Amino acid sequence: MNANRIPVIFSHGWGENKGGDYFIYSYLTGFLASKGYFVVSIQHELPTDEMLAMDGKLQVTRKPNWERGVRNILFVLNTMKKEFPDLKYRQLVVMGHSNGGDMTSLFAHEYPELIHKVIALDNRRMALPRTKTPEIYTLRSNDYPADEGVLPSEKEKEKYGMVVEFTPIHHSSMDNDVTPEERKNMTEKVLEFLQK
Repeated sequence: MNANRIPVIFSHGWGENKGGDYFIYSYLTGFLASKGYFVVSIQHELPTDEMLAMDGKLQVTRKPNWERGVRNILFVLNTMKKEFPDLKYRQLVVMGHSNGGDMTSLFAHEYPELIHKVIALDNRRMALPRTKTPEIYTLRSNDYPADEGVLPSEKEKEKYGMVVEFTPIHHSSMDNDVTPEERKNMTEKVLEFLQK
């Protein structure tokens, strides 16, 4: 299949600083690459990094981690633009799961002009931007609710065209732990949003 030259930057969920987390979503990133997307998955964590905050008001105590993630995403994007200048950066997609979804959401708050589409896979702490541009899509798990204010209200969904879709998949199974049926469900939904 010919490459469509649309870049996708993927950010993984928190992996307890063990490293190698960008591999555990290969069913999804590999699928998108097979459809012609130029996919880059960032390794956000090193064993020497500070652990993710588990107490306090998480929207506050985890924000330094998300801010570092935003810097990582921006660095990767700027490096891609130098090394692969022919990609369609006006159609940039940023995507992430869980803590990576929170990083992705914060990146969309700070750099909306750089992004065409945002896909948040069950981010739970950082509020999704209320905006028409970039386009916002989120797939939700069936076992963990988002914190208050993360997801748009019905009125906000209508106003901004944001799409919130609930799935039968567990939060921790949105990586390579998904069943074959869940993989098909996830990849089809993501591709449908990307191609609309």
